Amino acid sequence: MNEINPQKVQSMSCDSLVVQAQIVHSGQWVVILYGDGTLHLREIGCNISSVVDGTFKAIVDDVGGNDGINMSLSLSDCHETLLSLTIFCSRDVFYSTVSTVYRVDTSDPGFYMLMPPKTKSHERYEGSPVVAGRLWAFAWWQSSRRLVAIVNIFDNQKPDVLMDIGAFKFQASRFRLTTSAIT
Repeated sequence: MNEINPQKVQSMSCDSLVVQAQIVHSGQWVVILYGDGTLHLREIGCNISSVVDGTFKAIVDDVGGNDGINMSLSLSDCHETLLSLTIFCSRDVFYSTVSTVYRVDTSDPGFYMLMPPKTKSHERYEGSPVVAGRLWAFAWWQSSRRLVAIVNIFDNQKPDVLMDIGAFKFQASRFRLTTSAIT
């Protein structure tokens, strides 16, 4: 049986208000998300954050409700670290998901917004958006129809792509594709 032996283990102290922390792909930095939306970028081994960013906190404050907050890291097709952030909140009988994408820079430490906040209203909570390469995608139910939005996060001049993939189940032979701004 093969054993996995860690080469280096480090502990980091963190505030009780931290909801999520993820190691940047280089393995030398960690992104820390607080419950109020504040972002920290900290070099591993340091107890002080190099960057404290409040731009996502301002988005969380504008939304006015926070039933959940999530982040995920991925790599762009040119190997930049991308940070996808999502806020979930309920409004009467509908749910709202607000998402944005940042580039995480560790050479000149900072967070740089690539995709302005996008708000989707839907009938129930779905999964979080997915970021891969240069695309952001999110699926949701609206009026018993399954919709998928796809956005090129590196080119804000291109229109969003919205796919209506039908009612209740995906029918590969029948879907409508539109290229207009998604509201």
